[in-house]
Amino acid sequence: MSSPAHLPANAPSRGDGYGAIATKLSRVLVWTIPFAAVLSLLVMAKTDWRGDEYTYVAGAKALGDWLAGRIAWNEAYAAVIGPGWFMPGASVIGAPLFALVEAPPQWLVRVWALAVNLGLCLAVLRAFARTFGPVHRLAFLLFPMLAACWHISLVTLMPDIPAGLVGALALLAAWRMALSDEVTWRSIAALELFLAAAVYLRGPMLLLALGLHALLVLIALLRHQHGALRLFAGLIGLALMIAPWSIAATRHFGEPVLTTTNIPLVFAESFGNPARTCFGPCPAGQDIWPEWHYAEALSQRTGENSLSIQRRMMAASTTDLTLLSYLDQVGQHFTTFLLKPDGLVPMYMEVAYGVPPALRPALGTVLHWLTLIAYLPFLIALLAANVLRFRRSDGEMVQGLLIKLGTAVLFLQPFFHHTSARYWQTFAPLAGWSAALLFTSLLRPVPAGPRTFPRWFDQAQLAYSAVFLAIAVTLVVAGLVA
Repeated sequence: MSSPAHLPANAPSRGDGYGAIATKLSRVLVWTIPFAAVLSLLVMAKTDWRGDEYTYVAGAKALGDWLAGRIAWNEAYAAVIGPGWFMPGASVIGAPLFALVEAPPQWLVRVWALAVNLGLCLAVLRAFARTFGPVHRLAFLLFPMLAACWHISLVTLMPDIPAGLVGALALLAAWRMALSDEVTWRSIAALELFLAAAVYLRGPMLLLALGLHALLVLIALLRHQHGALRLFAGLIGLALMIAPWSIAATRHFGEPVLTTTNIPLVFAESFGNPARTCFGPCPAGQDIWPEWHYAEALSQRTGENSLSIQRRMMAASTTDLTLLSYLDQVGQHFTTFLLKPDGLVPMYMEVAYGVPPALRPALGTVLHWLTLIAYLPFLIALLAANVLRFRRSDGEMVQGLLIKLGTAVLFLQPFFHHTSARYWQTFAPLAGWSAALLFTSLLRPVPAGPRTFPRWFDQAQLAYSAVFLAIAVTLVVAGLVA
């Protein structure tokens, strides 16, 4: 890929004072990675699967057994696609281990997940350093790599961390592409592979892929026409990579499915009246499984497609949903989404069988505070980066646009269904990036770089910031009034 036409003013050189300090600090902090990895394995080695991890591990075992010739493809396919709620990426990550070892011990699965996730962390660390310099590398080492709960989750076979890391690699590739003299086929191939991997890990990342292509096509039209045509070709390539899953899911469920099928039921569970979801009260059970079983049973009796029934269930459940109650619930979702980064600790401490029971409460307290201390300053940086305009140079401005785009996509989830304390891990790389951008753009006294983009890009940032603030204020007011 060709080099950027010009380096942004906010990319610190290795020779300046800040860059030298950041390099020295990074050399020290990088040693916390193996230390934290060992500690997280000691804590989690004998910890049972929790929540959705059961499903991802079962899918990984099914794929591994199929690869090893122990079961037929139809059996593995049924296990992976399941009710249609999960993308197969996390199961694919675990499949090679289960192909090599038919029944690996729990600690070995944890080691495998840690190796894959740490490999992605190091790839992002290297990409930040090569793209922007030591300040950005240091920011990523500070967060999320110093957040205790991040390391606890690194040893789980869940899609949130790898999706966020691969998404960050896609955004960094997009930054280099936006500032390059030429959009090369190699750079497009790298971008599409990163985005396809992100989508296979988490379905909502498809929105990031579409938004990123729209932004890059717009920039390409302003800079070089051939780049826009190549980006359209890249988008077709991305569609072809996602198509096998979409076609398989569509055939399995009998209705068009792009990624997953769970939105109607989770929307009903999050915003609806449970007394009406199953056209009356649903049977008792965990999560949305009772609703799903009800829809499946009704489908078998009537012949109506189960996805169609689920949409009718959502409509019945939300008949009395008002705008105020909806906004109030969204605000509650954001409270969990943003302000409970340690929410997984109690869940795992209950089954942390490698930790003596008497020590678990103290360990939970330590994890709680170590996570909050690392998390809150970088959350503030992420929110600030979504409000401020960055316009001293093209490179700085594109960084700001990409952070805003990534945040907007990842912050959509609370508007559609309830959230978990694990979802901050997907936007964690953006938070570290935001802190580095704020430091280099606001605190480093360097001259402004060249500007070749139209001034209306500044106005677009301003409009986004106004909408971002307006939504935040609306949710706060709705919570107070409801």
